[in-house]
Amino acid sequence: MKDRGALHYASKLLSLGNAQINLAFRSLNRNFAASKMSRYFVTFQYDGSAYHGWQVQPNGHSVQAELQRALAVLLREPVEVVGAGRTDAGVHASCMVAHFDTEIALD
Repeated sequence: MKDRGALHYASKLLSLGNAQINLAFRSLNRNFAASKMSRYFVTFQYDGSAYHGWQVQPNGHSVQAELQRALAVLLREPVEVVGAGRTDAGVHASCMVAHFDTEIALD
C-alpha cells in the first residue's frame, strides 16, 4: 500500500483590515520530488455578495484571489490555491475546501 503521509491539524486566525479569516489547516506531508513541500487543506466559509465568484478573473474581485492574497501575507511568499469547487458571482459558501503547497511549516 502506498504511503500517503501523515496528517497534521492546526488553525490560524488571519486579520486583514476589517476582515478576519479563520482557516482550519489540515496538512498532508508528502514526498514531493526532492523538496520539503507539504500540502495544506483549508476549510472556510464566505459571503459572496462582493465577489465575482470563486475563480481568479482578470477584471473582477474573486474569493480565490483574496484567499491567495491573505495566505501570501501570512506565509510571506506567493501562494497558488486550488479549490475543490467553485461558486458563481454573488453566491455564498458555508463550507468551501481548497489546498495549497508550501515548504513553510504551519504547525
